[in-house]
Amino acid sequence: MKRANEDPVKQFAVLDKNIVKLASIKVGSLFLQDLIKNAEQPLIDMIIAQIEDQFSDLMSNDYGNFFCKDLISKLDDGQRIRILRSVKGQKLIDISCNKNGTYSIQKIIESITEDEEYQIIQETLQDNDNFVMLAKNYSGKHILEKILCNFPQ
Repeated sequence: MKRANEDPVKQFAVLDKNIVKLASIKVGSLFLQDLIKNAEQPLIDMIIAQIEDQFSDLMSNDYGNFFCKDLISKLDDGQRIRILRSVKGQKLIDISCNKNGTYSIQKIIESITEDEEYQIIQETLQDNDNFVMLAKNYSGKHILEKILCNFPQ
């Protein structure tokens, strides 16, 4: 599937418009994880541009969540903020309580560096129902633990 010395951008061109489908299946997700492992920013930008609208669905997917988690570690601050904006509120809670989605949200929380990112999470948690929902959910509890461990006092 992948040639060792082939340019990742050229590899991506072959995959164009199929990233979401690939990320949703085991072999495709593994391939994409390998592709982005040493990817430079132009390739990450191309991938995000293609999947940004469906990122929240991929985070909760059985195989897509692994790809999302790896991709999150490659995002710049602006990309991470756009992803957080797209899932703020109830969608963030739903993904956090999902057995697959919780891993991607935990990765975002570990990666937060900007005030706006903290603010998005805090605003979501200000709704007491959201906080209680996370506290009562097995996967949601992990999100609260990450917040306690990674957010400044």
